[in-house]
Amino acid sequence: MTKNKINKLGFDDAVKEMEEEGYSITSYDSLKDFAIDKINDDNLFVAIHILKAINEEQSDYYCYDYSMGALETPRALSTIDDLIDIL
Repeated sequence: MTKNKINKLGFDDAVKEMEEEGYSITSYDSLKDFAIDKINDDNLFVAIHILKAINEEQSDYYCYDYSMGALETPRALSTIDDLIDIL
């Protein structure tokens, strides 16, 4: 993915394509489900970390690497500039 391609595709199409290409982009619903799974696993620290982040900065999409747990905070993606920042 390139900056020019993101600008050409627009936000929604660029998000979908970047997800397919393996960028750490996830949806609000997926993050919420992940937090619920962590609650069910009694991993409350990670669940709270995720829920706090998505509550403070609401968006349809986030940049988050699930393998990082609480070492990374989900970052809201809502503009083309947000997508360019994760290239």
